[in-house]
Amino acid sequence: MTPEANRVHIIRTIENNDGDFDAMAMCKGSLKIIDYLMRREPVYGLVFLLDLKHCQLSYLLSFTPTLTKNLMRCIDVSINIIQP
Repeated sequence: MTPEANRVHIIRTIENNDGDFDAMAMCKGSLKIIDYLMRREPVYGLVFLLDLKHCQLSYLLSFTPTLTKNLMRCIDVSINIIQP
């Protein structure tokens, strides 16, 4: 936790040799973890550190425009709910 009470999350990618990547599953899993943490204790902010060492550029193609738009809408709505 930072001095400003922001929760710090470190996300590391794992080596995936089979090339099977599901962007929707990754988004769902990430949002479930964030939801659990926010329900467990007060969170004043979230800081994410991403280690993308094993992330292939082809994974970005899994993020369709619709998925990206819905993900951004979800983040925007949650930020507006949290802020006074």
